[in-house]
Amino acid sequence: MTPKEIKAMREGYPLSQTELSQITRIDEESLSRWEKGEVIQNGALDNLLYLLTFHENLERLKTR
Repeated sequence: MTPKEIKAMREGYPLSQTELSQITRIDEESLSRWEKGEVIQNGALDNLLYLLTFHENLERLKTR
């Protein structure tokens, strides 16, 4: 996912970077860097971010 897509997905819920970090267990600094385009996430994390574009997947993670 592109930096704009990542940020749009997060803001669409709406969640802060801190909240998304807590739900996904992804470091908040990493999320920030991805959204700014400073670093590109690896393939596995890109797949996770894509799956989070489906609301039901985010809800499942919240209940873990």
